[in-house]
This record gives sequence, C-alpha cells and structure tokens, in this order.
Amino acid sequence: MEHYGVAQGNVSRTATGRYQVSIEGIDSQTDGMLFAIGGENNDYNFVTTGALADGSGWEVDLRDVTVSSWSTREDGRWSFVYVDYDAPGLVGGRIAANGDVIAQAGSFTATYVGTGSYRITVPGYTPDDGALVLTVAHMETISSVTSPGDNIITYEATAARSSSISATAPARIRILRIPSLFSRSCL
Repeated sequence: MEHYGVAQGNVSRTATGRYQVSIEGIDSQTDGMLFAIGGENNDYNFVTTGALADGSGWEVDLRDVTVSSWSTREDGRWSFVYVDYDAPGLVGGRIAANGDVIAQAGSFTATYVGTGSYRITVPGYTPDDGALVLTVAHMETISSVTSPGDNIITYEATAARSSSISATAPARIRILRIPSLFSRSCL
C-alpha cells in the first residue's frame, strides 16, 4: 500500500466494520473523492464512505446486506482509490441531496429531478463515450449512530443523451466519468 503517498498508517480500524482513511495534506471535504469496494467474493458485504466533517479523512463502513440494523457492521477486506480534483482530464464532483454541486472538477451539470432522482450532463460527451462511477458521499445519523449513508445508486442513459441517476433516498453523490477504454466493435 506504500505507493503514491499512501501507507498502512493512513488506514485505521476504529470499531468492527468501521475504518478511517486519512491522507496527509488532503482535505476530504474539498480536495478529492474516495471510492471504496468490498474485497470479499463470498459474501453480501457492501462498503460506504463519507467525508469527515473536519476534512481530516473519510469513514469507511462495511455492512452485510442481510442485516436489518443500521448500526450492524462486520470486518472484511476492502479496497479504495482516491481521485484528486486536480487529476488531468477528470470530470467529477459531489452533488448535494437537492442537486446543488458541492465540489466539481471538469465540466458537468447536475439537475435535481425529484426525490432521489438527478440528471447529470457532461458537455461534449454522451453515455456511449464512457461510464459513470457513483457512490454515496454523505454521513447520516440514525438512532444516534452517525456513519456513511447506505443508499443504493443506479444510472441509465436517457433519450436526451445524459445520464439519469436514481438513489433510494435523497443523498449526496460522488460522480466520476470514466472514458470508454474498449472498442465497441467486435469481430
């Protein structure tokens, strides 16, 4: 893990299934985005992240989709990638629950369509040009437990050649446009 300024010491376990990631010199509220994914292939774990209010890092939570309690977490393997807003060619940002852009790199518009629904348009690009990587990007408190939201987010291309995003509830969203890396034609 000791590449590009990230070392084992940047990740700390704070409780069962709860971790914090801190990167020296990086403000989690303003400098970039953290994406995480579970590393277990035999389980129903999912990983959520949220920027800490003081900007010192992110909380990363591992939950099991079969558990009915918000506060139940479990340990497991997971991976993350940090994307700085200064990354060349980046189109990405954080979107507030009301559709306002909290942080932005590159050019895109976000439109709040209704509860849990947003439209993202990247000028000069269509959904055929690449993919969006989406994740919940907020902390919420339920029964006095504050941790990253656990909303599920999906998206699909619209007839207007933008991407329509749906969340299970109002949520802040991180977006990242990934250019298409593969040819569309097959022989």
